[in-house]
Amino acid sequence: AIKAGAELRFVSTNSFVSFYAVPRITVGVAASVPTQNITTISGIGANSSNATSLIALLAGSVASENQYFYSPGGANPQWLQGEVAQHTWRNKEVGTFLQDDIKLKPNFTLNVGVRWDLYGVPYEADGRLGTVVGGSQNLFGISGTSLSNLFQPGVMPGSLTQLQLIGRNSPHPGIQPWGSSYKNFAPFLGLSWGLPWFGKDKTVFRAGYSVAYEHLMQVLFDQLYGYSAPGVTQPFTYAPPSYQNLVNATLPMTPVGLPLATVPINDNNASPITILGADSGLKTPYIQNWNASLGREIHRGLTLDVRYVGTKGTKMVRGININENNIFENGILNAFNITEAGGNSALLNQIFNGLNITSAGVVNGTTVTGSSAMRLNSTLNAFLTANNVGGFANFLQYNTFITGVRGGLLLNGKLPANFAVANPQFGSDYLIGNFSNSTYNSLQIQVNQRFAHGFQIQGSYVRSKALGDYNGNSQSETANFRTIRDEHLDKTLLSFDEPNVWRMTGIYDLPFGPQKQFFGSSHSVLGKILEKWEVSSVFYKLSGTPTTFSNSATGTYNNLGGATTVANGPLPTGSVHIVGNNVVYFNGLTQVPDPSIQNMPSSVQSLSTLLAVAGPDGKVLLQQPTPGSLGGLSTTAWRGLGSFTFNATASKSITLNQEHNVTLRFRADAINLLNHEIWGTPNLSISSTSFGLITSASGSRSVNLTLRLEF
Repeated sequence: AIKAGAELRFVSTNSFVSFYAVPRITVGVAASVPTQNITTISGIGANSSNATSLIALLAGSVASENQYFYSPGGANPQWLQGEVAQHTWRNKEVGTFLQDDIKLKPNFTLNVGVRWDLYGVPYEADGRLGTVVGGSQNLFGISGTSLSNLFQPGVMPGSLTQLQLIGRNSPHPGIQPWGSSYKNFAPFLGLSWGLPWFGKDKTVFRAGYSVAYEHLMQVLFDQLYGYSAPGVTQPFTYAPPSYQNLVNATLPMTPVGLPLATVPINDNNASPITILGADSGLKTPYIQNWNASLGREIHRGLTLDVRYVGTKGTKMVRGININENNIFENGILNAFNITEAGGNSALLNQIFNGLNITSAGVVNGTTVTGSSAMRLNSTLNAFLTANNVGGFANFLQYNTFITGVRGGLLLNGKLPANFAVANPQFGSDYLIGNFSNSTYNSLQIQVNQRFAHGFQIQGSYVRSKALGDYNGNSQSETANFRTIRDEHLDKTLLSFDEPNVWRMTGIYDLPFGPQKQFFGSSHSVLGKILEKWEVSSVFYKLSGTPTTFSNSATGTYNNLGGATTVANGPLPTGSVHIVGNNVVYFNGLTQVPDPSIQNMPSSVQSLSTLLAVAGPDGKVLLQQPTPGSLGGLSTTAWRGLGSFTFNATASKSITLNQEHNVTLRFRADAINLLNHEIWGTPNLSISSTSFGLITSASGSRSVNLTLRLEF
């Protein structure tokens, strides 16, 4: 029989954001004027940070002033004090399908069909959809128009990124962020074949294949073009270039320029704007599903099914940060290593030339060098003590340190505007596109005994693997690749991968009471007490999900935080055991100062809080990544502890009045009947003093008793 259908959906959502519409002040130490003489106090070590914060609080020192400005849009948009970001997103969706079941033989059936989906591109009802002029290629700004233009400091074939309002009810109603896709045809095919061998109607082979298209949620659209869109939103942060207390703070703040004005590369806004934009050629993501199974009735009511199930996600949506910091082609890594080794970098002399650096003096390249200033100044040497060369590159590109101008350090050194990032107009510059793919493959075995003679049981086992480059758990889809230089590094086990899953359920009507196997001749009160008892249970056992050993030196390669811990040999193993008041997983491991500290200038070694993990023999097993490296371990190198639970239920019903259908039901539910601990994942941060400790657990036994009268 042929079936067909269609549906038309009108989707509308509203969003409201008022982040920092009311201006705020952050009390603390301004980056340009660090507290002096704290680090020289004998024995202060890692406590210098807390001491600095305390002094700043007592002095009322202003670290920054912050305010967001929003525009209501329109043909002549303006910034309005107190304005908030409100958006109404709308789009249409159309879905149609055609399906037929074809019985080719009594034991062979085909199910075929096709579905077509059209997901309209959302628009903002009031025309307040802000994005870049000329499409996504202009997200690359002065560096060019594509990913091939990245990491080429001084090469600037592009132009400044311009902003505009687009879409229905805007000044540019004919422009959309991406084009509609009319080719979303999704076929599906299934078959069922009763094998003629091994007994009639005893064995069935089934297989299927289908394609499904994924529509983009409007919350993603709001993240891309809503409250954070440049041109209609301006986050402004003022970082004082010299000491300033609360008395001298000026609020509210004054916005810079007009809405949709070109974002400058250099200004006094210490909070660079983030821009997000979808690929102008964005396609609809799709998922392919396929399966094959063999089912066999082993005995009357007892069946065995063996299945293979596979899934592949193609052209899935995720973002890349075009402004990944460059530390290689521009010499920043080399300058960092020279400074760390106690030498003097010509590049740092150039960048800091003529600037009066606190605790160092005026850099002249001879008596006071840029490298010596970096070693002496607490703001700068913090990058050295954390192996944070990626953070240092970001600092040079954007910070208003000393100069009071964003990017002022590069201007001072007469270096190109794209020295450390591709598009210096913006801090993070996200291109959202079809960059992600994933696969899932599994073997599934299931045994099912249908209810008979008061007994039913079902058991299953799943062996699976989920691979991909992104878990899809960010509503703005802006999860960074570890590095754009090699996106394949991100392909690994997904966070929800559980390779082994066992489940078993059972129901048993107890054979007690009148006309049952036991006490079959009982009657009256005794019969009522013994009859109609039922017990059931659920058991499941799951593998742990993948994770890894984390660290605090994540900026050794770029500003994206993807550097992983380095393992010097096999990963440590352990088991759960109690030590005093602590639950400990790893035995015999100790935390020691990270070996990379020995590479730092002697004057700052005591300020570094980097830690490593050593084995019982004192040899370092796990350590921080070093400048210029992405570490060593996979982001899913270790697997959690897994869990198992046994739940049970006992229930009984007593018919009080059959004529009026009055029944009294008693039920007892025991969750985690065995009271077995389900331990959380141990702390795997080698930088944490709680490394190896298990600080969370669940699985306490819970018994619920219910008595219910039904009539």
